[in-house]
This record gives sequence, structure tokens and C-alpha cells, in this order.
Amino acid sequence: MAALLVSTSAALGATLRAPTRAAVESTIRRLGTSGGPPQVVWTAGRSTPELVAGLREPTQGADLRARAQDFVSRHPELVAAGPGALEFAWEQRSARRDTVRFEQRLDGLPVLRCGLTVSLDRDGAVVSVVDETVRVLEVRRGAVAAGDAEVVAREAVARRVAGPTSVVVQPTRAWVVADAVARPVWSVRVAAPQGLQVYRVVVDAETGRALSVRDRVRR
Repeated sequence: MAALLVSTSAALGATLRAPTRAAVESTIRRLGTSGGPPQVVWTAGRSTPELVAGLREPTQGADLRARAQDFVSRHPELVAAGPGALEFAWEQRSARRDTVRFEQRLDGLPVLRCGLTVSLDRDGAVVSVVDETVRVLEVRRGAVAAGDAEVVAREAVARRVAGPTSVVVQPTRAWVVADAVARPVWSVRVAAPQGLQVYRVVVDAETGRALSVRDRVRR
């Protein structure tokens, strides 16, 4: 099953039809478990649980990614943003369980720090689901250019370190979502002096303000 990228209008439509909590709880009760009742963690304000664990729900598919997508397609009410807003990101195998990660997308661009993680046992049964996707009820637009975002990002890093800075790669477009409002942003990677530390700066594409600065050691 291929990941489906939806338009803004389609994404908003899916979000407006978000299932009720009663419908979500009904779905969870029908899932296979490892013995006892599943562990369910709800976060205030969310239409879906943040975590459902203690499962052993069978899946179908030729490989790990296909099995995770099979689960998501059969239980869309467990995804706040809706399955159509997901795109496969990566998979990881270990001795005890395997993990598949999907990123949330809006208009083909990533929604930062939002996605869905599906964990499966070695038999391909889903054992847990972590939903970090978010509902989107409003989409804002921005006119800040990439070059202007670079300037803002370098200035934000310069306030933290001494010496010249440089942009590592071209700024990339993305979204951040707060209170169901999607704001366009630029994600800019800036290298500090000697290039030993790389910072990711998120710049609001509507206001031109630096929203966050996070340091990452270059590997």
C-alpha cells in the first residue's frame, strides 16, 4: 500500500471528521492483546490516544512496512491526522521487536515532530502504537523567502556562539502545528565556528521570527 499525500483541503476534511472517543475506545477493545487489557494513554485535548500498548494484533503484508501500513489502513481512527496524512519514514529491526515510523505530511511537506510509530513482534503482530500526529483545522500562509530565513537563522545561532556561522544546506520548507493551526516554516541548519556543531533553526515563514534553535553534533 503506497503512502498517500493529501492536499490541504483533503487533510482538513479528514480532520473535521475525526472519530469520537467512544468510537476509538470501541476499536481498541476489538484489537488482539498479549493477554490482559491494553495499556492506553490519553492526552488532554487529543482525539486519539498517545499510546496503545500490550497488543498482539495480527497483520498482513509481504514485509515490515506493508504490515504496519495494513494495520493503519484497517484502524484509521487511531491516527489523529488520518492515514492519508502519513508517509513512510524509516524502519528498524531488533532482536525482540521491529519498528516502523511514518511522518505526518501536509501539502507534501513534513509537519515537524509529528508522526506515527508502529512496533511489531517477530511474527508481524502489532504490539504498540504511538500517535504523535496532530489535527489541523486551519492553515496559514507565509511569504518569507529562503534567503531571509537564512539570515534570521544565522543571527539566532550567532547570539549563542562566538565566531562566524555558515548555512550547511539549503533551507527546507515544513510546517509546525499548535492548537490545530498549521504555520509554514523554514528549517535551516547552521554550522557554528570550526563546523563542530550544527544547529537546526526553525524560522516562521509568516513572521520571519526564529521559533526554535536546537544544537546537533555533526557526525
